[in-house]
Amino acid sequence: MRRLAGAARSLCLVVVLASCGTGTETLTELADPVAVETLFPGDDWEDGTVPKAVAADLAERAGAVFARGADEGGPKAALVINGGRIVFEKYADGFDSSSVMPSFSVAKSVLSVAVGMAVDRGVIALADTGLHPSWAAGDPRASISVEDALHMRSGLEWDEDFVDGDPSRMLGSPTGVADFAAQKKLLTEPGSTFAYSTGTSAILAAHLNEKLGGGAAVVDFLRDNLFRPLGITSMTPLLDKSGRWVGGIGADATVRDWARFGWMVRNGGMWGDERIVSAEWLDYSRKSKELDGVYLAHWWRLSSTSLAAVGLHGQAIIVDESLDSVVVIAYGDAPDEDEGLQLGLQLLGAVALRYSD
Repeated sequence: MRRLAGAARSLCLVVVLASCGTGTETLTELADPVAVETLFPGDDWEDGTVPKAVAADLAERAGAVFARGADEGGPKAALVINGGRIVFEKYADGFDSSSVMPSFSVAKSVLSVAVGMAVDRGVIALADTGLHPSWAAGDPRASISVEDALHMRSGLEWDEDFVDGDPSRMLGSPTGVADFAAQKKLLTEPGSTFAYSTGTSAILAAHLNEKLGGGAAVVDFLRDNLFRPLGITSMTPLLDKSGRWVGGIGADATVRDWARFGWMVRNGGMWGDERIVSAEWLDYSRKSKELDGVYLAHWWRLSSTSLAAVGLHGQAIIVDESLDSVVVIAYGDAPDEDEGLQLGLQLLGAVALRYSD
């Protein structure tokens, strides 16, 4: 994920998608969000329609990328929700709408919403410190706050290389991922330096879990307050050897269930008439003042109305309020780790044609 931080900076917001072809594309904000009647899926998503030119453009843009099979590093699935309906859906051979896709770091944005729901309920606060019990009073690591961890500014030493670095060793830790990450040295003052770290997410998830009651409390919290209300049935959080949610990875699901999550975010934290997470929390994810201005509260910010959840090997969810859309991409093993995000932007560009003059 380290390359993605640089790639995401270059994504920040240069040209209108509707004017782009099928090259590398970025987002800009429309003058006003598209005004539509909000529609939520029942047991399944409804199919929608787009103008023929938009449908053809979606098919062309996706087809160029799906020409490389999933076994060759190509995409497994692409899904576009517009106006609360599926307007494009494509799967590689061997995959369909029932296939559960690996989330990798897409899970970090699920963790963000879990933290937001807990903040809404007064379970935790952004200013909370002492995130791990091994950090005794006087340990400078004890000054790391929930807010520092949310924005990847813990200051802790970490090597994010999933092949030879800390994540694989962390996942094998017999005492749990948070305990492994909490042993890391403090390299910079908490809150001062951005450094993407799945270990920091693990500490944050474990802290939330303990505040909710310990054991696998956070999994129950997600099931009761997020998955069940949204009708998400395929998402099972990955547990470490201590029985706690890993947090930074492990929210595998079908792309249609990922889309439910994204659609709730697009609608300001609402699902039908039910409030899932506060609109203020999602605004915090989009608009907080940060050092890099790109990674906010475990989301990649593309604009003030557009967020992305991005995972290793090309997994991506793009939530765009201005275009009333959610795009979900699942890959096998993309050669470039932001390729899924780029494909998602390509498809969002086709949707933008629907609203262009």
